[in-house]
Amino acid sequence: YSGRASRSEFWWPNMLALSVLMACDIAARRYDRSRNPDSYTGPHNKDAFWPFPDRPAPGMPETQEEQAARKQRFNRAEMTSLAFSAPALVALGVPTLSLSVRRIHDANLSGHWMWIHAFPFIGSLAAFALSALPSNPKGERFD
Repeated sequence: YSGRASRSEFWWPNMLALSVLMACDIAARRYDRSRNPDSYTGPHNKDAFWPFPDRPAPGMPETQEEQAARKQRFNRAEMTSLAFSAPALVALGVPTLSLSVRRIHDANLSGHWMWIHAFPFIGSLAAFALSALPSNPKGERFD
């Protein structure tokens, strides 16, 4: 948590981490589809390769049973995705946090600014903006 990280040192590993998490999510949804093929067929299914439980087009009628079944499929797919992504989240959590703190240091800000993530949505946007700040030579105090 000491030192600094340039923008490229920050963004390339974060892009890799995002790619890993996306791959975990796609694998989980493919797994769910292979285990429950009946959930992915029906009048609303538009594409055989679409990995998500089907959702009707806006304005298309849907019975209560279809709506309940769709919600159940969506919840199951969400839990499967979480189960596949959890190991990657655990493995990438601490290194990503450390890298974020070092990136904030490069902009001459305290690493405590990462607590801004505690505010839902707005905090993440603010942290994104802070990570995009240019390097500041005064950030040498964190080296």
